[in-house]
Amino acid sequence: MVKSRARAAVFIDTRLCKGTEGCNLCVHICPEQVLGASQNLSVRGVHPVAVLHTSRCTGCELCVIHCPDLAVWVAQKEAENGD
Repeated sequence: MVKSRARAAVFIDTRLCKGTEGCNLCVHICPEQVLGASQNLSVRGVHPVAVLHTSRCTGCELCVIHCPDLAVWVAQKEAENGD
């Protein structure tokens, strides 16, 4: 069984996100390429950022720091035995 190396979970508030057409800062700043464009439109009529690769998230929170609209947050996972 392959164990996930994810240390955190990323969440996007699509109501606040300007979408990849309007901002895209979190997508570009993520060193692990966790985020990308959603294929669905938000209520704002844009393609919001989506979490595409959950298992890659290291919990660095660069996406949170660089989001001008506070649309991104990260929940740190508790360490498992042996971590």
